[in-house]
Amino acid sequence: MLKNVEKYDSQEMIYRREVGERLRSFRVSQGIRQQEVATQTGIEQPSLARYESGKRCPSLYFVKQFVEKFGCDLHWLVFG
Repeated sequence: MLKNVEKYDSQEMIYRREVGERLRSFRVSQGIRQQEVATQTGIEQPSLARYESGKRCPSLYFVKQFVEKFGCDLHWLVFG
């Protein structure tokens, strides 16, 4: 049972990191500052920094707001 939990935790960490990297990559490629994303999506800038660094997984609400406000492709953001 413990191996399954460890495997899940490892996969979740990889997912968080990859989504965070795509968030940052898109934001930087569009010349958008973290504070602008935070303001327009209703989160605090430190939360966005944690998403981009892979320390936290963004909420579905944030992802929806980000995709709608900045024109990022949802499939690419979530799945690469």
